[in-house]
Amino acid sequence: MLPDETDISALEPIRQVVASVVGPPFTAEIEVSGFVPPYLAAEDDPLIAVARQAVLEAGRPGDLSADLATDDSTWLGNAGISTILCGPGEPEQAHTVDERIDVADIRDAIGIFAGLCLAARHADTSA
Repeated sequence: MLPDETDISALEPIRQVVASVVGPPFTAEIEVSGFVPPYLAAEDDPLIAVARQAVLEAGRPGDLSADLATDDSTWLGNAGISTILCGPGEPEQAHTVDERIDVADIRDAIGIFAGLCLAARHADTSA
């Protein structure tokens, strides 16, 4: 789920789609086994500032946004561990028949990850 969603608001569009395609004499039932809670790092989280700087230095916009996929950041972030999802590629290109990634995205990711490592090293030695 995204940070502004609730379990009810996330489920309603699914119910509407099912209701629009399943009609008499058939029926459908939706059973929810659980919801993945939303997570978005706070703008003032120090990790965000470091990541934003590394992204900007790689020539990319330093925008903070929510990803529509589920990953471990949900669980880690909600456990109090600062977490970001930062990687190359576009979500719509991943996990598809023609999965691909642009070489420019890989090049920029290397610079971003190097910047994050250097920032972490500096933070570790200045403590």
